[in-house]
Amino acid sequence: MEIKKIYFDMDGVLADFARGVREICRLEPISQNAKNNDSAKEDRMWNAIRDAGHFYDKLELMPGAKEMFDELYNRYGDKCEILTGIPKPKRGIDSAGDDKKAWVKRLLSDKIKVNIVYREEKARFCTGKDCILIDDFTKNIREWEAMGGTGILNNSSGETMAELEKLGILGKSNIVLTGMPASGKSTVGVILAKMLGKDFLDTDLVIQQREHALLCEIIEQRGVDAFLKSEEEAALSISPVNTVIATGGSVVYSEKAMQYLSGIATVIYLKADKDEITRRLRNIKERGVVLKDGENFDDMYDHRCVLYEKYADIVIEEDGSGIEGTIGKIILSCNKRKERYQIHGCT
Repeated sequence: MEIKKIYFDMDGVLADFARGVREICRLEPISQNAKNNDSAKEDRMWNAIRDAGHFYDKLELMPGAKEMFDELYNRYGDKCEILTGIPKPKRGIDSAGDDKKAWVKRLLSDKIKVNIVYREEKARFCTGKDCILIDDFTKNIREWEAMGGTGILNNSSGETMAELEKLGILGKSNIVLTGMPASGKSTVGVILAKMLGKDFLDTDLVIQQREHALLCEIIEQRGVDAFLKSEEEAALSISPVNTVIATGGSVVYSEKAMQYLSGIATVIYLKADKDEITRRLRNIKERGVVLKDGENFDDMYDHRCVLYEKYADIVIEEDGSGIEGTIGKIILSCNKRKERYQIHGCT
């Protein structure tokens, strides 16, 4: 699954609404999840919020909310948005929308998009399972899931973070395969994904879909530098979850791309010796292999091997193991790494 959107509710997820009612309005807040709310008490609460003036811009952060927000926003960027409800006009809290936007800008980010809606409208933002809603209101979660989305009921930031890790949205649920052209990244990747119950993604195909051209055509028509830029942009554009990712051999030239991939995945270098790669690589031009100016195959191999080693969490020596043997080595190495670091990225 690749994440399309992560929506944060504001009240009760990021902003401490209940504390605000207690400290600003001097009232006990009404729980949205209670089965039978006293309408008179509810009216009294909303009237007090209205009379407080700019109530929403006075709220404090929920415990751990900033850390949770930053973790997701730093990883997923503009795929994160705020989706927050405001009281109906009859409540008379006319400044609610502007106050909420000001609060987000002041305490979280001035770049994130803030969607202001009435509560009943939230579910219309859901376009499928790849849309995540983090909300503290059970009814909102049920309506979101009824539309086919993924809902996470927020009881605390810690519990929500744990749930996000289980889903693979946080932590390193992905595996990135790097290595020389013809080292078997795509072939191994497809089978490995099936064996581990993960999705599979080939960044070479992402490049071709984005550029509407074959790799060799991009190199021939636009040049090596343009291709490397396209490869970097393609790597930075993906937000996979629980996925085995086969990368192009030259992505390792981009420090920016490799730092990003290292942040979202366990990076595994499939190391094959020079003679074996030479035997497998029959037509460099047709495969879209990048050779820099004045560089021959030996130069390319020696330069790239240093970079593959630099970014690898795990190095797999292929040395004639065959596809099944290589996959077995990957799974064994991942299990050892999981035990050592108490992580789930390779499971």
